[in-house]
Amino acid sequence: MSQAEVLDVVVVTFNSEQLLPAFIDSVRQAHWPDGLDVRITVVDNSSRDATRAIAERLADQVHDTGANLGFGGAINHGVARTTAPYLLLANVDVRLLAGGWAAALRRLRTAADVVAPAVVDAHLANPGPFAHVRAGTLLRTHFARKDMRGAGLDFAGDPTLRHARIDGWPCGAAFLIRRDAFESVGGYDPGYFLYMEETDLFWRLHQAGHTFEWVPEAAILHVGGGDVRNGDRTLFHRAMTLGKVRFFLKNRSAPQAALARAVLGADCVRQAATLWAKGVATRDAARRGQATAWLTMAGDTWRYRLDQPTAQPPVPTEHGVPLAPAPAPAEVVVDLDAPPAADERRPTAGLTRR
Repeated sequence: MSQAEVLDVVVVTFNSEQLLPAFIDSVRQAHWPDGLDVRITVVDNSSRDATRAIAERLADQVHDTGANLGFGGAINHGVARTTAPYLLLANVDVRLLAGGWAAALRRLRTAADVVAPAVVDAHLANPGPFAHVRAGTLLRTHFARKDMRGAGLDFAGDPTLRHARIDGWPCGAAFLIRRDAFESVGGYDPGYFLYMEETDLFWRLHQAGHTFEWVPEAAILHVGGGDVRNGDRTLFHRAMTLGKVRFFLKNRSAPQAALARAVLGADCVRQAATLWAKGVATRDAARRGQATAWLTMAGDTWRYRLDQPTAQPPVPTEHGVPLAPAPAPAEVVVDLDAPPAADERRPTAGLTRR
C-alpha cells in the first residue's frame, strides 16, 4: 500500500479513560475510502487513570509525553512520530459520525489544505462549521460572554454551501489537514496550553495562503468536557483568557493587543466583583477564593508575555492531596563495546550507548 493511501489520526488524552474508547470506535466505524489504512496515534499527557492501558489495547501506537504538554504541544509530538501525508487531528471528546468521510478525504486530496466537517454540538440544535476568529469578534464575543461560534452561521440547511470555501475558521475539535500544510507553518504553537491554539494555527495557515473547505457530508458530534472534566476550571478560564491575549500579541497590531488586554482584563474584574459579592452575601469562602483568582487573572492579562505559557499544567490530586510526579522511566545504559559477562542477556532495543 502506498503512503498516499494512509491517514494518520492523532488524538490527545489526559485522564480520558471514559472518552477514548468511544472516540476510537467512531474512527474505526467511519466510512473511509476503500483500501485506506487508518492509523490511530494516541498522545497521552501522562494520565494517571487507565487511559494508557486502553490506548495500548485499541490504538495503533501510543506515546506518553512524560509531562502535560497541553493540547497543541501534544499534537505536535504525535504528528512528528507519524508519516502519512494526510492527518486527522482531534480532541478525544468528539465522535465521528459514520458517513461522508470518504468525500472529505477526497476533497483534501484534490481541492483544499484543510477540510472541516459539520459539527453537531451536544448543546446546540444546528450543526455547522465554527467561524470565530475575526479580530473584532474575538473581543465582542468574550466581553458579551457569548460562545465563540459566530452569530447566524447555519450552513447545514443550505445545500449550495456544500464544499464551500470557508472565509473564517473551522472548529478545532476535529479536522483534516495536509501534513505539508501543517508542517509549513510549524504546527501548533506550544505556548498555548489549552484554547486558542487552533485559532492561532488557522490564522497562520490563512496568512500563508492555504485553503479551507467545508464538507458537511462528514460530521462530528462534539460531546465536550474532555479538557475541563478532570481539572480546576479556574485554570482553564485563565488558559482561555491568556490565550486570547497571546493571539493578539502575536498576530495583531500593538494598539489592538492593548485593547484586547483592556477588554479581557475588565471582564476578569467584572467576574471577580460578581463572585465576591455573592460570596459575601452567602458567606461562601469558596466563591470569595474564586473572586481572588479572577482578580489575579485580570492582572495577568497585563503582565503576560509571549515567552510564557498561557497556563501551567494542573497538579494531580487524590482526596485533595497533591500527588508526587510520576517517576520517569529508568534509562538503560550499557557499554556495547565491552564483552558481555557469561550470564548476561542484553536487550536489543531502548539502549543508550556509553
